[in-house]
Amino acid sequence: MAVYRFRYASRSGSVIRTTIMQCDTDDEAVRKAGGTMQDSYASVEIFEGERLVQTVFAPSQAQSARQTPQ
Repeated sequence: MAVYRFRYASRSGSVIRTTIMQCDTDDEAVRKAGGTMQDSYASVEIFEGERLVQTVFAPSQAQSARQTPQ
Protein backbone atom coordinates (compact mmCIF):
# COMPACT_ATOMS: atom_id res chain seq x y z
CA MET A 1 0.00 0.00 0.00
CA ALA A 2 1.39 3.38 -1.02
CA VAL A 3 0.98 6.75 0.67
CA TYR A 4 -0.65 9.45 -1.47
CA ARG A 5 -0.89 13.18 -0.81
CA PHE A 6 -3.90 15.12 -2.08
CA ARG A 7 -3.34 18.87 -2.47
CA TYR A 8 -6.64 20.75 -2.92
CA ALA A 9 -6.59 24.19 -4.55
CA SER A 10 -9.02 27.08 -4.97
CA ARG A 11 -9.92 28.69 -8.31
CA SER A 12 -7.09 31.20 -7.74
CA GLY A 13 -4.59 28.34 -7.30
CA SER A 14 -4.11 28.79 -3.55
CA VAL A 15 -3.74 25.55 -1.63
CA ILE A 16 -6.77 25.08 0.61
CA ARG A 17 -5.86 21.81 2.28
CA THR A 18 -3.62 18.78 2.06
CA THR A 19 -4.68 15.24 2.95
CA ILE A 20 -2.68 12.03 3.13
CA MET A 21 -4.26 8.63 2.39
CA GLN A 22 -3.04 5.10 1.83
CA CYS A 23 -4.21 3.47 -1.42
CA ASP A 24 -3.38 0.24 -3.23
CA THR A 25 -3.16 1.79 -6.71
CA ASP A 26 -3.04 5.13 -8.54
CA ASP A 27 -6.59 4.49 -9.78
CA GLU A 28 -7.86 4.07 -6.22
CA ALA A 29 -6.14 7.33 -5.23
CA VAL A 30 -7.77 9.18 -8.14
CA ARG A 31 -11.22 7.81 -7.18
CA LYS A 32 -10.74 8.78 -3.52
CA ALA A 33 -9.52 12.26 -4.42
CA GLY A 34 -12.50 12.87 -6.72
CA GLY A 35 -14.86 11.65 -4.02
CA THR A 36 -13.51 14.11 -1.48
CA MET A 37 -13.80 17.25 -3.64
CA GLN A 38 -15.86 20.02 -2.03
CA ASP A 39 -17.66 22.85 -3.82
CA SER A 40 -14.97 25.38 -2.87
CA TYR A 41 -12.21 23.25 -4.47
CA ALA A 42 -11.25 23.87 -8.09
CA SER A 43 -8.75 21.02 -8.33
CA VAL A 44 -6.79 18.38 -6.47
CA GLU A 45 -3.25 17.28 -7.31
CA ILE A 46 -2.47 13.69 -6.39
CA PHE A 47 1.11 12.81 -5.47
CA GLU A 48 2.75 9.52 -4.57
CA GLY A 49 6.02 10.64 -3.03
CA GLU A 50 7.43 13.28 -5.38
CA ARG A 51 5.59 11.84 -8.41
CA LEU A 52 2.54 13.75 -9.65
CA VAL A 53 -0.02 11.04 -10.40
CA GLN A 54 -2.81 13.24 -11.77
CA THR A 55 -4.63 16.55 -11.39
CA VAL A 56 -8.41 16.24 -11.01
CA PHE A 57 -10.49 19.31 -11.79
CA ALA A 58 -13.94 20.11 -10.40
CA PRO A 59 -16.60 19.69 -13.12
CA SER A 60 -16.92 23.44 -13.78
CA GLN A 61 -13.12 23.82 -13.89
CA ALA A 62 -12.68 20.81 -16.18
CA GLN A 63 -14.88 22.46 -18.81
CA SER A 64 -12.83 25.66 -18.61
CA ALA A 65 -9.56 23.73 -18.88
CA ARG A 66 -10.75 21.94 -22.04
CA GLN A 67 -11.83 25.11 -23.85
CA THR A 68 -9.30 26.49 -26.27
CA PRO A 69 -8.96 30.18 -27.13
CA GLN A 70 -10.33 31.18 -30.50
